[in-house]
Amino acid sequence: MKPISENAVSVNRIRVTAVMFFITFLFGGLSVFFPISALIAETIIFILYIFCMTEFLKKWQRTYFYQADENRIRIKKGVLISKDITIFRYKLQYTKLVRTPAELLFHTCTIIYYTAGSVVYLSGIDSEAADGALIYEKKI
Repeated sequence: MKPISENAVSVNRIRVTAVMFFITFLFGGLSVFFPISALIAETIIFILYIFCMTEFLKKWQRTYFYQADENRIRIKKGVLISKDITIFRYKLQYTKLVRTPAELLFHTCTIIYYTAGSVVYLSGIDSEAADGALIYEKKI
């Protein structure tokens, strides 16, 4: 099984920072009416942010693997709850390759697999490895 890209942690750090700025903005407006409650909430959020940036994202990167072969793709992921997902070629309806600006900056991408009953995301893989993980179109 192949691990995801080393740059995936950097992409997710950008995402976590953007979410933290948004939450801080909301609590900044709340501090006008409830200053003590907002201060406590922002302190808790800041501690969670530091934990995410230092420990959680590194562990996330070490527990995310994928394997693509001719008939299936297998994704193994999960920090708190481990998931082992297998997508067979005959169940696949279509795939989508997505690159956000942060992923373009760090040369990674996200592949979205659509099946009849679910949507599965494979994020944080190298752009060069994406061709091997994209499961080809069905031949009729």
